[in-house]
Amino acid sequence: MNRTIPDRVDVFVVGAGIAGATAAARVARDGRSVLLVERLPRADVGRKVCGNGIADEGLESASRYISAPTGAEVAWRVEGGMLVLQDGETSMRVPKAGVVLNRFVLGQRLLADAMEAGCVFADRCSCAGWSDREAKRVRLDLPDGARTEVAARVVIDASGYRAVLTRSGGPLRAETLERCDVGIGYREIVPLTSPLPEPRAVIIDLGTDEARGGYGWIFPMGERLANIGIGATLERSGGDLRKAYRAFLERHPEVRTSRPLESGAGMLPLRRPLLSMVGDGFVAVGDAGCQT
Repeated sequence: MNRTIPDRVDVFVVGAGIAGATAAARVARDGRSVLLVERLPRADVGRKVCGNGIADEGLESASRYISAPTGAEVAWRVEGGMLVLQDGETSMRVPKAGVVLNRFVLGQRLLADAMEAGCVFADRCSCAGWSDREAKRVRLDLPDGARTEVAARVVIDASGYRAVLTRSGGPLRAETLERCDVGIGYREIVPLTSPLPEPRAVIIDLGTDEARGGYGWIFPMGERLANIGIGATLERSGGDLRKAYRAFLERHPEVRTSRPLESGAGMLPLRRPLLSMVGDGFVAVGDAGCQT
């Protein structure tokens, strides 16, 4: 969806993920003019490579900012999990209850909340960086190939790991993301040919050889559906993560899968949040601020 893009707003938000859509909605409800832009088509907002699991404590904290996930936004309820250590023979049961989210459904709802609050939303628009950092003017590449500029009183970078504004003119200038600070993962949403032995338990496999010291996960999304993936640091990821993913599945023969419904790879920061996520008329949120 692309309405007429204003050239000046109170708040300009780059990225319509959970952090960006939430920030845009809260500011719009306070009566500010807000432009929210996203490089993906609206129909793909909410799709992200992630395990999508969150403990009950996390849900309670999130409820301060968004209405609690309900209905189809919650794919499955889990009652705990298993941490498997590097040798594959040592494990630790963790009685931590929570849910596995349908991230796409939740993302679509948060975007709808922002638009209902009064945000102007423009999809398929790529942020091309600052045109004037002091004047808080940002360049935008539009779907038709044209380029425009938007000025704002406050600019919020919620563009994820790309952090297009944070890295070029925000607080990250003083901090460098090393390769060991960056995670890369591959994930599939897969139907199961047989139920999991413990359908209400997640599995997190720490220090797997396949991921060169990274981790693998199996998060049930139903009795016959699971979110399965593998992650490593960029420094140690090595070759094809899909090959590592297949090797990880071979180590868990209790999980029998069929053709994936969805697959993909992504990157995210693994380090602590930035020392400063706020500058003059600027805020970095979500992955752009290393808020993992």
